[in-house]
Amino acid sequence: MQGQGETMPISHQDNQADHRYWYVMIHLEPAIISRQLTSENERRTSQGLPALTHIIPFSYLKKAQADRELESKDEKTRADRRHLRDIEEHNNLRNYLHDFVFIHATEQEIADLLRTEWNRLGRLHLHHYRSHSGNPIRVEDYEMQPLITLLVSQRQRFTFTPYYEGMDPTETVRIKRGIFSNFKASVIEANYTADGINLTLGIPMFQGEVTLQLYECNAADVEIPGRMEQIYEPHFIHNIEQQLFDILRRRVMHRDTPDTRLADQQLLNTCNLFHYLKFEDTTTHNHFHALLLLCASLSKDRQTRDKLLPHITTLINNPQQPQTDEEAFILAILYEATRDGNYRIAAKHYCQTHQVDSPSLLQLMPLIKRIKTR
Repeated sequence: MQGQGETMPISHQDNQADHRYWYVMIHLEPAIISRQLTSENERRTSQGLPALTHIIPFSYLKKAQADRELESKDEKTRADRRHLRDIEEHNNLRNYLHDFVFIHATEQEIADLLRTEWNRLGRLHLHHYRSHSGNPIRVEDYEMQPLITLLVSQRQRFTFTPYYEGMDPTETVRIKRGIFSNFKASVIEANYTADGINLTLGIPMFQGEVTLQLYECNAADVEIPGRMEQIYEPHFIHNIEQQLFDILRRRVMHRDTPDTRLADQQLLNTCNLFHYLKFEDTTTHNHFHALLLLCASLSKDRQTRDKLLPHITTLINNPQQPQTDEEAFILAILYEATRDGNYRIAAKHYCQTHQVDSPSLLQLMPLIKRIKTR
């Protein structure tokens, strides 16, 4: 797998004879090789040798089944379509990785393993997965980590398929979070939707290339150069803002239920992942971090709230006399987070004495007025 570095063929000139890599191997029967490697580790342990860590992707990826029948194409809801697409993508990944075996070992340990009697005489023997030039392939630990995370958590939505001919990369992006964080990829296709950008990317892997489709991605997911970045950042912030306002509205109006509280907490947990984001525009950056303070307050995350408060407070030069809509917006957020009545008084006075144009402030103030001071 390639991230910042290169996937390496094995070189017998390598001076790091004792260095452990993940060797990419092939075996046609995952269940059989799992038993054989387990027995091999028992033998190694009995002889005082270190066990070999191995990962067989097929063992993790069970065949997914649709849990509901759809009567006609026209009746498929968006959730139904996404559910079926997820199942299809999962099974495609399962089939693609069926024969792969990854073994963490030194070059000598791999050579010894291939010479064992059970492997030499076996009908479906273990062997190296090779590059186009015929060299066996090994990868570093950090390059293997995304695949391990994928197999263990399987949380990020994507399509993972072998490289296909006819790719026409237009520009390069860097994936910023998730299991492929810091991988560089070429953009094959970009489709804009109401929920974000659906990107089809080409990622170097095992000295080849696979396609990766990321759904509803944004500036938090992918560092997108040029026009995509400019289009998406405001959209991304606006979506988070509206979701946080919806949560606040349900709470101050006493309209939340056990179901909405659970969904809201999941959303708040997701928003907390975005603390590392930075924006070139200072006003946008400050506005976004004020929203993160609101998120921490709503989720009762005292540690994050206390960490953000000093920074957000310094954005207000004179809390008693805000000069802009954005300063009044930040004051309103500070009131929600601290229940300090002075912040609300200053924000209300600004709205009463100025023509407010900020949609964010106009939505937030009616909610702030309903919150009682501690």
